[in-house]
Amino acid sequence: MKNFGQALAPLYASAFLALSACASVNPVGLARLAAMDPLSADPQQISVAARLPQALKLRTGDLVMVLKTNGVEGPDAIDETFSLAVTDAAAGDAGVIAPRDGERLQTARVAPQDLERLRAAQAKARAMKASGKHKGKGSLTVSAKGGCKTAELGEGPLKMNLYMQTQTGGERFPVVNALDLRRALGGETLGKIPPC
Repeated sequence: MKNFGQALAPLYASAFLALSACASVNPVGLARLAAMDPLSADPQQISVAARLPQALKLRTGDLVMVLKTNGVEGPDAIDETFSLAVTDAAAGDAGVIAPRDGERLQTARVAPQDLERLRAAQAKARAMKASGKHKGKGSLTVSAKGGCKTAELGEGPLKMNLYMQTQTGGERFPVVNALDLRRALGGETLGKIPPC
């Protein structure tokens, strides 16, 4: 459990690291995430970009973010779930990141209808921390609960790269490099991915 004010931005890192212990995690990206304060970050300016095989696709609602306090009961408790809006990135949308042959580039951010609710949850957590009434421990995570395939996955590695942007117009930095989804998820799980 991390203190909200000192979180290692598990909002993004935990989901990516949980995919596989063998993930090629970028230490520079993790250091930049560690410097981000999830309670003061403007959720409208934060986005994730995924470069993944053309045969795989994320849809809005396939990625969810959960902001939750732990060990807090009653009206002070926070347990909010937010859908991330996923879009195919047009040329230049993701800055210098461009898909290679056989890849697609998608971006995800908190859905517009959830922005005010997330800001309210951040404000509640900040107030709870400032009051000293609670220790302010909690978690902020992103997880994948879906996805689909546009074609058969074939043989060989299925490499995915993940990038973060913490300010609109800011640099996207790598968080996970060349994670082989076939190895991380296994053939049985990949076989259950539905067609789009």
